[in-house]
Formats: sequence, structure tokens, C-alpha cells
Amino acid sequence: MAAATSTERRGLQFGVLGPLRITRSGTPLPLGGPQQRAVLALLLVEADKVVSVSQLADALWGDCPPARLITTVQTYVFHLREVLEPGRRRGAPGRVLVTESGGYRLRVGEGSVDAAVFERQVRTGQAVLARGALAEAAAELEWALSLWRGDVLADLAHFAFVPPFAR
Repeated sequence: MAAATSTERRGLQFGVLGPLRITRSGTPLPLGGPQQRAVLALLLVEADKVVSVSQLADALWGDCPPARLITTVQTYVFHLREVLEPGRRRGAPGRVLVTESGGYRLRVGEGSVDAAVFERQVRTGQAVLARGALAEAAAELEWALSLWRGDVLADLAHFAFVPPFAR
């Protein structure tokens, strides 16, 4: 499958270093209720990997899935696609939130997830520190710390997949 084009991803930023937040060109996107947000969060935790419907069901409902599980998941994905890919024609395949055999994949652009940016920035700061440039290292590390808005996925911490990811 081809990756989402830069036009489709342009401006999409994914935030997990605090409550779940997705922005497009700096504007926060409406992500729906807790269950729908949890679908998106799990897809983001597993970014660029296929997440099966059964994984989503376990993460959202554990041993008590709804009677119409597949329809419920499809509805959440439909609404998320409307938010993430507003210009997509109805019935056209997703390019950011992709349906794959047995599940879904969230395609994120390099540098679009705050946790990955944080990790990269910390490595940069450590490398600068190793060169002995203390002021520059401090600036790099301060910038990395500024990405944090609270506990990882703070608004979804009660879902079982969040604490292992947060660690």
C-alpha cells in the first residue's frame, strides 16, 4: 500500500504526551467520545501497524463486547475517517486510516507524533551534551520537555493498553 500523501497528512499532528489530541494546521480536531477516542489512541500507539478488530475489542470492552461489535468498530472508524480525511470521497479507500485484512492501520507522517519527536529531541540533546555544549543541550532538552502536556493519554488512562505504553 502506498503511504498517505503529504497533502493528506499535511498539518496532522498527533499528541499522546497528555490527553489525546490531534490537530490539523494547529486546530484541534473533534475526536468523539471515550470509546472512539480509545480506538484512535490504540491505532496511534500501534502507528503504522495493523490492529485487528479483536485487539480493538479487547482494548475497549475486555470480556464484555457489544452484541454488534464489528458494526460498532466500523462506525468509530467511519467517524474518525471523517475527521482525519475530510476530503476523502465516500467509499474511497482510506489513506491515513487504512482498512487492511483483519483490521486497521493508522499511517502517520514522520515527526507527526509528539512522543516520537520527544524521543528524537532527547537523543539530539544528549548528543549535544556529549560534545560539551551545555547551553545548547539545555535548550534542546527544554524544547523536548515542552512537548509534554500531562500524563500520557491522561484522558484514556483507564484503558488497559495505556499504562504499558506510558511506561
